[in-house]
Amino acid sequence: GNEQVRKARVHVVMDLYGRYVLSYNISATETAASAIDAFKRAFKVEPDAQPMIHTDRGAAYCSMAFNDYLAEQNCIHSMS
Repeated sequence: GNEQVRKARVHVVMDLYGRYVLSYNISATETAASAIDAFKRAFKVEPDAQPMIHTDRGAAYCSMAFNDYLAEQNCIHSMS
């Protein structure tokens, strides 16, 4: 038919202790830039945080750009 299926990628930054969403970003594709944007927004909400970040092994989260960004923010990156 005329219907088209479109996918979206959602990057969500969640405070696991408090169980609330700090930020999110929706994009058409999984890119490091869209993941970084979500984390930039989260750091605006919690500017002094130096958290442990846990992600899956998606391409955006394995990229050098994303990991360099986390290192600049003094974050520890954990992947499942």
